[in-house]
Amino acid sequence: MGMRFERSNAGDAAAAEQSLLVEGLRPQRSLLFRFWRAWRHKPLAAGGGLVLLFVIVVALLAPWISPYHPLYPNLGDELKGISTTYWMGTDNFGRDILSRIIYGARVSLIVAAVSVGVGITGATVLGMVSGYIGGRMDRYVQRFVDAFMSIPALVFLLVAAGALGPSLQTVIVILAVRYTFTQSRLIRGSVISIKENQYFDGAKAVGVPLVGILWRYVLPNVAPTALVLATAAVGWAILAEASLSFLGYGVPPPSPTWGGMLAFESRDFFRQQWTMAVAPGVILTIVVFSMNMFGDGVRDVLDPRLRGSRTEAQ
Repeated sequence: MGMRFERSNAGDAAAAEQSLLVEGLRPQRSLLFRFWRAWRHKPLAAGGGLVLLFVIVVALLAPWISPYHPLYPNLGDELKGISTTYWMGTDNFGRDILSRIIYGARVSLIVAAVSVGVGITGATVLGMVSGYIGGRMDRYVQRFVDAFMSIPALVFLLVAAGALGPSLQTVIVILAVRYTFTQSRLIRGSVISIKENQYFDGAKAVGVPLVGILWRYVLPNVAPTALVLATAAVGWAILAEASLSFLGYGVPPPSPTWGGMLAFESRDFFRQQWTMAVAPGVILTIVVFSMNMFGDGVRDVLDPRLRGSRTEAQ
C-alpha cells in the first residue's frame, strides 16, 4: 500500500514537471496578439479604437481637410442651413460649423493627451513612493489625498479655472492636478500588493538604492495599471474640457471647442440654426463613448486580473 502511494506521488510529480516544461517551451503571446484576440470578441472596443484613430488623423490634417477657416466669417452666409456648400451649416457669424468641429478636435486631443499624460505620470510617481516607503509618509500623503478627493470634481475645476483665468493652459493644469491625486491611490494599491515579494528583499540585500528599486522592479509591475487608467481617462478629460468651455471657464472664444460651440450663441440661435448645438453635441457624445469602449478593451488586455481569464484562456 505504501509503495503504491509513493508510485502515485512520483507519477504526479513527473506529470507536473512535464507540464511545466511544455508550458515553458510554449512561445509567449505578444501584446499585439492579445489585443487582436480580445478585440475580435469586442467589436465596440475595436470600433472605439478606430474612432480614436480617425479623430487623431482629422486633427492632424485639419488645415488641409477643413473646407473653410474656423475663425473667418463668411459675410452674407449667416445662419445658413445644411447644403452642399456648408455640410453642417453656418453659425450667426457665417463661420462654417464643420470647419470649427474639425479644429475643435485639436483642442480636445491636446487637452486629453497632455493632461492625462502629466496626470498619470504624477499619479504613478506619487503612488509608487507612497506605497513602497509606507509608514508616516504614506499616512500623510493619503490623508492629503483624502482631503483633496472630498472636494467635488466640478467644484474644484470651476474654482481653479476661475482663479487662474480661462485658457488652454489652465484647463490642462487643473485636469492634470486632479488626475494626479485621484488616481495615485490606485497605483499605491498595486504597489502594496507586490512590494512583499521576495525579489524586493533580494534587491535590498545586494544594495540596490531606493530609486533603482522603484525604477527596475516597481514601475514595470504597475505600468499596465497606469496605462489602463490613462486610457480610461481620455474620455473623461475630453468631457471635462467641454464642460468647462460650455460654462465659460475653458478655452475662451473665438477658439473653436466642442463645449464652447454648445454654449454662447448656440442657445440664442438654436431655433434658427439647430446644427449649431446638435452637431458638436453628437460628435462629442460619439467620441466620448468610443473612448470609453476603447478603454474597456485595453483594460481587458492589460489588467492582470482579467488577462488570463478573458483573453489567453480562450
